[in-house]
Amino acid sequence: MAISASFARSAAPRLTGAVALATAIALAAIGLQVHYGLLGDVSWLITVDEKWLDGATPYRDVIEINPPASLLLYWPAVALARLIGVAPEFTVAAFGFLAIAASVGASAAILVKAGLAARVGPVGLGLTLAALAILPGQSFDERDQLALLFGLPFLALAAARASQQPVDAWMALVVGLGAGAMAVVKPPYALVAIAVAPYLARRIGVRALFGCAEFYVAGAVGLAYVTLIGRAFPDYVATVLPLGVELYAPIREPLLALLTGPGVLMVFVIGVATARIAERDLAAPLVAVPALAALGAVGAFLVQGKGWLYQIYPAIALMSVAAGFALDLRPAPPLRAALGALAAIVTALAVLWLARWPLPIAFAAAAGAYALARALTGQERLEAMGVAAAFGAACGLFAMDGIRTPALQQALASLGPHPSVAAISESLAFGHPMVRAVGGVWAQSVPSLWVAAAARRMIDEHPGDAAIAAHMQRFIEADRDRLAADLTINRPDALLVGRLDTRFHQWIWSDPKIAAARADYRLFLKNPDPGFPAALYVRKDLMK
Repeated sequence: MAISASFARSAAPRLTGAVALATAIALAAIGLQVHYGLLGDVSWLITVDEKWLDGATPYRDVIEINPPASLLLYWPAVALARLIGVAPEFTVAAFGFLAIAASVGASAAILVKAGLAARVGPVGLGLTLAALAILPGQSFDERDQLALLFGLPFLALAAARASQQPVDAWMALVVGLGAGAMAVVKPPYALVAIAVAPYLARRIGVRALFGCAEFYVAGAVGLAYVTLIGRAFPDYVATVLPLGVELYAPIREPLLALLTGPGVLMVFVIGVATARIAERDLAAPLVAVPALAALGAVGAFLVQGKGWLYQIYPAIALMSVAAGFALDLRPAPPLRAALGALAAIVTALAVLWLARWPLPIAFAAAAGAYALARALTGQERLEAMGVAAAFGAACGLFAMDGIRTPALQQALASLGPHPSVAAISESLAFGHPMVRAVGGVWAQSVPSLWVAAAARRMIDEHPGDAAIAAHMQRFIEADRDRLAADLTINRPDALLVGRLDTRFHQWIWSDPKIAAARADYRLFLKNPDPGFPAALYVRKDLMK
């Protein structure tokens, strides 16, 4: 009894500090979410789920390139919003925060069972929570963030197994379901588990690795999902899957551009600093597992090939987790920890304030924060400050605004409640989430003319190839005809048009079928921001 009481007294301050830290980070994350709202992709998927609930057939009446897991991911939250009478954005955001809590809670339970939780200090805990809740910025609730949350308990269990601690069967089942969900949401993230497997084999042996039930459970989830797609979503298999294979997947950025983009370089900077901090303890499970998983996530980023920042988020977050646990191996004085947090905040604000040429500015800001911390502390080894500065720069990049057209949004809202809207644009982010923000109704079967834009890019990338040009022309004409039909049948109140300074706009605007379909619309307002030339057109019978 005396020992138990003594343990409780010694653990109480640590628990209180952890709760206070988690509460502060949660409040900051909620504030950021309220400020930024949801990304265009998430907003569009909410719209698709709403149309599905209204009776539309996904992949036939509403065309979405992503597999059914993307629709199923948000469907419960959207359905709940309709049931209780609140905005879906609220329930989807709440789902994101609940996913963070569940993921961290399950991971913590696994680490406690394995006796590893005692090795997690305030820096590791704080950096982990910040990576999960604050780092996503405008990408909060994006599929890549949720995939990471589903897979995090799997990594905790991998660390427990690598420490050769006993694992309960229910743990393997739960984390296997999560790992399967991670790969279902985005199949390339199976590389996260694959990247950890060789390390596990080295720590526990190949035979023991083949006995890990979580891998089999994850595989079973994947097989069940593939079976579900074929039976429940035949239109996806028949129509959209071929479109993805022939058009979406081949559109890729060059490998060099992917490797030298800001996201991968952030992973590299934090990874190098982590290796310097951990030194001989780099193979410790709490450091090695998330670091290797981060490399797997980089592989997933390269496989996807689009170069979008949110797709590198899991890699940055996981490497930051590894860095935090490495820092906990050598606890720093409170002053240095506070300076690290300050360096991260200053760097993030600097990146946001400058808001141009993100890559050089991000690294210049990170270097400046590092130099400032070095001057203030006079320490020779400040890899910790390098981690803080790089993490802060990453937060700044993820918090940068996407397409914002407040003047057009205000003009659209002035048309009255629930205006119906379509877009003559190649950009999904132009209409989403703006239309939902004003209570509008999306009157189009696609989020944008991305199909035609992608097909035209394929033609541009293969000049002189008549076969590709002829094949791509089919996609271009189908996308154009779909737009003309949407405008003619649905007769939306307003059209979002832009960008106005592209070859794509010149083509689509002058196309005879589109010109006829938009003949009843008149210019209402041009976007005054020269950074994004765009316009709002309104049906002439609604013009005052």
